[in-house]
Amino acid sequence: MRVERWGEHGPRPQPDHGLDPLFAAMRVTVELVIPCPVQKAWALVCEVERIGEFSPECVAAWWLPGYPARAVGGRFEGRPHELTSGPAAETGHGSGMPAVSGAAI
Repeated sequence: MRVERWGEHGPRPQPDHGLDPLFAAMRVTVELVIPCPVQKAWALVCEVERIGEFSPECVAAWWLPGYPARAVGGRFEGRPHELTSGPAAETGHGSGMPAVSGAAI
């Protein structure tokens, strides 16, 4: 269930499409070489249950039943930090595993 907070303090603001070119021009590319075997990095990436140890935003995640965990086609849900308590708590969905595990990250 999606919880909307707009309306408590007035109507939802309309996007300023005059800023579209500015946002379209914003690009960031980062490459970081980490000295560890690819298989160990792959194993860590597939441990979505551990996201709370590394992320200041997402505090919990779990694999969804009915989908393969830690494999191609796997799906998971997560809970962000700001929504861990109160009536607005909700989850986000994620999916995506490379076709060849550990070949490249």
